[in-house]
Amino acid sequence: MKRIISVLLVFSFLFTLCSCINKDVPTIENNERITLVIGEREFTVLLEENETAEVFKKSLPVSLLMTELNGNEKYHYLDYALPNNEQSFVKINKGDVMLYGDRCIVVFYKSFVTAYRYTKIGQIENTDLLEEAIGEGNVLIEFKN
Repeated sequence: MKRIISVLLVFSFLFTLCSCINKDVPTIENNERITLVIGEREFTVLLEENETAEVFKKSLPVSLLMTELNGNEKYHYLDYALPNNEQSFVKINKGDVMLYGDRCIVVFYKSFVTAYRYTKIGQIENTDLLEEAIGEGNVLIEFKN
């Protein structure tokens, strides 16, 4: 009997967890997209449904000379602040476009585990050629509508 109750509790927990997770996941149909251009390559960025992404989109088009950091990201400090709502991310995914603090745009081209806090702006949808396009060292990246 205890085993049956334990199994039912586990299933109940998993069902509750799944239903909570699905509520927070925006549907693709509702999200806006922008284009990220590196050299001759274009990538589609699926924007988050938040104030940061909305304000960033209004600032486009913008070309940013992004600096290499840690062999997994490129960053650029803006001359202006964006609204932020930093969150902890256990894992950064290849293609994440984030805001660090309120002025630093970061494009991640490799996945890794982190303890830093970011505000998510969006996710690059087609990351297959991202690492090759972004290359080594600093790179000019254009964000446009």
